Amino acid sequence: MNRLIKLLGLCWICLLLCSCAANDRNFNFWGLDVPDFDEWTISDYSQRIENTRGARWQITYESTKSSTFTGKIRHISVNYEASFPFLTHDILVTSGDFADPARVDTSVRNHHFYWGAREKPVGTINLLHVVVLDSTLYDQLMQLHADDQVSIRGREILTIELYQKDRLTTIWRDSGCNTLLIQSITVETP
Repeated sequence: MNRLIKLLGLCWICLLLCSCAANDRNFNFWGLDVPDFDEWTISDYSQRIENTRGARWQITYESTKSSTFTGKIRHISVNYEASFPFLTHDILVTSGDFADPARVDTSVRNHHFYWGAREKPVGTINLLHVVVLDSTLYDQLMQLHADDQVSIRGREILTIELYQKDRLTTIWRDSGCNTLLIQSITVETP
């Protein structure tokens, strides 16, 4: 009977921990879901990535210039795509009316953002699909939270093609959002 009580107590603690983790959208299961940055070989200009198991990703950028997204985070979540292990987060960066939850409702589901307002909002709203190839930048991403004021700079990606055994198997292409290879993250003081 005493063992049963201890087992039930342990199950209860595990359930509480799991429910807390599920409510934190920027959570990587205590480090278990961290990308293995050491298994990648990255070409100059980050146009080609290869792993130790023979997969190859070809990245096509929209431009040679970097873009900067500045504003308030309204949503951040860890985003794991098995075919694209370096695609780690979805971050909704907003400014103006879009940054004010009293004026504009926002939500993010399945890599798409939605908003609603009573009046036409003024400002910007950008959903960033974050590509990170550096463990230091990944650690910075894991420290971000909703309501942080940020400035995120990177190169916008048009497509990512996955080749396995020299055969194209899948393509990542966002639809109206911003897939971004992160170069820097700055948390602004309000």
